[in-house]
Amino acid sequence: MKQFWKRSLAAVAAALVLGTSGMAVSAQTPVTLESSVISAAWNNSARISPEGEYTQVKQAIYEGLLAHQDTIDVSGLGLPADQEVVQDVYVSVLKDHPELFWPMAAAGYSYNPADNMVVSLHANYYYTAEELPAMQAEINAVVEQMKANTQGLSDFHKLLVIHDWLAERMTYDDEVAGSTQLTSGRTAYDALVRHQGVCEAYDFGFRLLANALGFETGYAMTAGHIWSMVKLDGEWYHVDVTHDDPSINGIEVIPGFVSHTYFLVSDAGVQDANHDNGVFEATHTATSTRYDGDALFFRDWQTYHDGAAVWNGQVYLAVNNTLMTGDFSGSLEGLTSVDTGLLSVSSVAAYPDGTSGLLLTGRETSGEGEGLYRFSQDGLEKLADLSSPEYFNDPSAVVWCSYARENQDGTISVPIASSLLPQFLETVVTLPAPEPEPTPDPDPEPEPDPEPCEHPNRTWILSAAPTRETDGLLQGVCPDCGETVTQALPYGDLDLDGAVNVTDVMVLAQCIVNDTGVLEGLDLNFDGNGEVNVADVMTLAQMVVNGK
Repeated sequence: MKQFWKRSLAAVAAALVLGTSGMAVSAQTPVTLESSVISAAWNNSARISPEGEYTQVKQAIYEGLLAHQDTIDVSGLGLPADQEVVQDVYVSVLKDHPELFWPMAAAGYSYNPADNMVVSLHANYYYTAEELPAMQAEINAVVEQMKANTQGLSDFHKLLVIHDWLAERMTYDDEVAGSTQLTSGRTAYDALVRHQGVCEAYDFGFRLLANALGFETGYAMTAGHIWSMVKLDGEWYHVDVTHDDPSINGIEVIPGFVSHTYFLVSDAGVQDANHDNGVFEATHTATSTRYDGDALFFRDWQTYHDGAAVWNGQVYLAVNNTLMTGDFSGSLEGLTSVDTGLLSVSSVAAYPDGTSGLLLTGRETSGEGEGLYRFSQDGLEKLADLSSPEYFNDPSAVVWCSYARENQDGTISVPIASSLLPQFLETVVTLPAPEPEPTPDPDPEPEPDPEPCEHPNRTWILSAAPTRETDGLLQGVCPDCGETVTQALPYGDLDLDGAVNVTDVMVLAQCIVNDTGVLEGLDLNFDGNGEVNVADVMTLAQMVVNGK
């Protein structure tokens, strides 16, 4: 039966290409399984494959792509050789997993014409399997730094930091956007490491970081655009970092500029031309309007151009020439101004480690040009005079620093943009590796409580002699700890151990035989005859036996 199956399987190859949010399919005459053709045509026709459909197929595709397999076996999993179904399923796997930065959005598939079911998919990759470990390490470093920098922040502020981090660093790649070839520029690697790409890169970069910080994410797409969705406080919102980066379409308002037009908006917030006037598909519905419109004061990008900076677990923005911190999900009145020592603060960025301080541009006095400053726990330090000939050579220039990056030699590069035309002249200030801010000495470990003194060397004196009716009292000063100690002394306790037992009988016998003494003041005449002799030993022994 197996050989018959091999002989009768006339596999037909169909090529499919997956674009910004879809793929193109070029049908061809039946060929053998080995001669599948991969097309590089481009269009945007794929739809979102509903969750719960073709689950086994999607899992097989995901595992195959994760393992960098050229041919992915999906035989017997029920995937019909319908071009639209295949492309929707394949695209959905890619878009559901932003961490997969190596598969191309292009694949071939082979199917059995006898039952019209797909047997295998044939993947293409941007990178070889050997290249992946080093590239993955670069992504991991970004993720770990983002986790460290956002530790302790509220969920709102974590998303704000991710959004602004991407929008500040990314440059929209018009060449890739205009190409009919499936080139790089569409993956999370392009966003997080290369900082250049098209809308897929923005979306995948945002969702990979948000997922790493514990958020649920999804996406929405039109025929030619894709953007992110994220769940915050139980509600779904749209986040379109692509259109919040003014470098899109080559219109760079200011390098490193950040807009917040599409940060945490509802379905109603994306009913515009950038999103086909609301004709889009989405993995989730976003009904909450909590952050729509003017609910976020910094959504007015013409006034608030600066991205968020994080330092020591707090978020900062330059607002109206003042450094502000606090809860940016509320109103402007709820923020706190920071006394930096500058007359005006035009922008703020953070050192890459998130702990070495803030980088500020601004002026100390009204009569001087802007400078670059480090603001830290040690106060304000001027790093560069940006109006000098070394930089912009113009004291009237308004300047912005949007972010700082660490170089391989440990130095810090700070891209600086200016208001000088044409095209907002830019420069880069290179700083030495920062001295780490001193960390406060930890509270010293408390000294362990000393072991209580057992007073082994104290010398007793008889403060009150015992009688048959009442205990006596011993008193002494311990030479080791200096403490004055007391102890009850029962009648008949000759060895001063607090109890009357056979040892005391032996002490009394020893006293009589060797004519030795005991503590001065103790009465040894237990039989009451006025003499201390063996009869007293017998009497004391009887007391021990009788417990008296």
